[in-house]
Amino acid sequence: ANHYQKSAALIKRSECLDFYSNYFTLESLQSILRSNDLQFMENLTLNKIVTKKGKRVRRNVNSNYDGTSDYVKHKDVWRRVNEDGCSMRVLHPQRYSPKLLRMIVALEEHFECLVGCNLYYTPPGSQGFAAHYDDVDVFVLQVKGKKTWSLFPSPSEQDILPLFSSNDFDEEDLGKPTEVEIQPGDLLYLPRGAIHRARTGSSESSLHLTISANHLHTW
Repeated sequence: ANHYQKSAALIKRSECLDFYSNYFTLESLQSILRSNDLQFMENLTLNKIVTKKGKRVRRNVNSNYDGTSDYVKHKDVWRRVNEDGCSMRVLHPQRYSPKLLRMIVALEEHFECLVGCNLYYTPPGSQGFAAHYDDVDVFVLQVKGKKTWSLFPSPSEQDILPLFSSNDFDEEDLGKPTEVEIQPGDLLYLPRGAIHRARTGSSESSLHLTISANHLHTW
């Protein structure tokens, strides 16, 4: 209650690193890619941050190596991730996981609103998205690896509990961020409008789920 729709909060579970493995694992992700006819943009996206004209900007890489951009070829996706440094986002992974779906349904009953879920896999030394804020409350469930989240102060009151997501920010226009490292088992809560970006360290990849709630809702 002290943080809800007010400020970020971190729950550490250093003694229970496999806390979320009951719901999802790296093997679950590999199975989704092998066993389903996923489509770029509808089910999966690939992104990376690149330097362009001295600025760090997001680049979308939603295609296979043969240039096709409709159905995902899972081997090409892993090459994009492991060789090109792309961050993978799977939309609505609960469609392929009964356990995850049951958790989402329970959260919808609790929050009395629609609850969404995305999955993010990021290789070592990579960042998939620029600093931005979302139009939903976000609960980050760290499944595998570590990730450092940079939380920036809001530049104006209009960015507090916004009704729409932001465009990407130029970090030079933002204040000094608070750095938060999360590891397996941790939960990071970000209220709607919290400006953030996340990156992996140089030695290991990261897998996390984001649970989103309260789209256009404020209590």
